[in-house]
This record gives sequence, structure tokens and C-alpha cells, in this order.
Amino acid sequence: MCAIGEGIFMNRRISLMLIMLALILSACGAAAPNSNTNPQGVDSTTTTGSAPVAPTDASGSATAMPEATTVAPTTSTIDTTATAPVATSAPGTDTMLTPTTMADNMQGNIDDVLAKDARFSTLVKAVDLAQLSDTLKGSGPYTIFAPTNDAFATLPTGELDKLLADPTQLGQLLSYHVVSGDIRSADLATRTSLPTLDGKPIQVTTSGNEIMLNGSARLVSTEITTTNGVIHVIDKVLIPLTSK
Repeated sequence: MCAIGEGIFMNRRISLMLIMLALILSACGAAAPNSNTNPQGVDSTTTTGSAPVAPTDASGSATAMPEATTVAPTTSTIDTTATAPVATSAPGTDTMLTPTTMADNMQGNIDDVLAKDARFSTLVKAVDLAQLSDTLKGSGPYTIFAPTNDAFATLPTGELDKLLADPTQLGQLLSYHVVSGDIRSADLATRTSLPTLDGKPIQVTTSGNEIMLNGSARLVSTEITTTNGVIHVIDKVLIPLTSK
């Protein structure tokens, strides 16, 4: 009987202790504040001037926030390498042109350069007929006073056709337009006459910036350089002066 009484007493004592433990745990749970409750009603994730608060999961642990993506600003590039327009002079003008305005420093010999310029198509045809191409292709150096197509057009009616029909006379006339040596405009201004391949001299007169040959033909462009000499453009065909 004593053993039974002691067992009942121990069971009641254990039950009482369990009830007291349950009451203590219940009281502790009611007194703990709710960590997810904001007593002031302010959304802590959007407070101005504060770093965003990492969200928590159900266990109260902070979860990883997504990384912010930075977009680099695009910049536009302005092309500043525009090429400035090159000034040119209209062909056929009567004013004295500078050496750099017409067919400057063209590649090739005198014959090649003349053939590339449409203004000299009549002269090139005459040179071929007179068989002077080899001379103008030679080592030189030579200076040629080259009449343009317009210059040949100033000849008396029918005169050009007669010349083209007589290669010998044509060759003599064209040789009268060629001088041995590389003679530039600065040198021309100091000359009074020039010996030609034809043997007859060309009379040179200078007035200001104007250079005249035989008193009638005027230089309208100077110093078109070639590999074997220089070309001076004239506005009239040179006619040998007659002795008085």
C-alpha cells in the first residue's frame, strides 16, 4: 500500500509541474512583441533617405535582395573630320591664274598631260600629225606654250585645216611653241625673247602680272608641271614674227 501511495503522489507532482510549465510558456509568449509589427504604421521599406530593408521569410531570416542593374548612358559621336571644299577657277577665263589652279603637278610627261586635258584636243591632234609626240615624251626638259582649242579657233577661217593637211608646215609651227629648258613664270618676267626649237625667237613682254608673247598671245595659266618640263597655257596660236 505504501508503494502505491508513493506512485500516485509522484504522478500528481509531475502533472502539477507540467501544468506550471505550460502556464509559464503561455505567459512568455503573450509578453513577447511581434517582430513584424510596426507600431507607428510606417513602411520601413520605403522610408525616404534610408537604405531599403531586406525582406524576411517566415522564420524571420533576411532574404537576399536582387542586384541592381546599372545601364550605362549612351553617347553620340559627332564627326568633326568634314573636308573643306576646294576652290577652283573656271577654265577659259582671261585673268592670270596661279600655278596651283589648273592641272597642278599632273603626273606624266608633256605629251601625256596634254592628252589628259580636253582643252588641248586640237593641239594633241596636231602634235600627232606632225610626229612631235616623241619629242614631247623625251627627257627634255622642255617648256611648251600650249594653245587651247579656243586659241586655234581664233585662226583665220580655213587656216587650221590647211595646217593639218601639211604636216611639215604644221611641225614647224608647233616647234615654234617649244623652248628647250624648264622656264617658269618668274624667269619669263625677266626675259625679252626666247629661242625655240624651230630656231626663231619668241618676243616676251611683261606688264604688271601680265605676260605677252609676240604682242598678241597672253599666258592665262602658268607652270603646269610635268616629269619632263612645264606647260604654259596661252590664248592665241603663236605666229613667227617676220623680220623688218
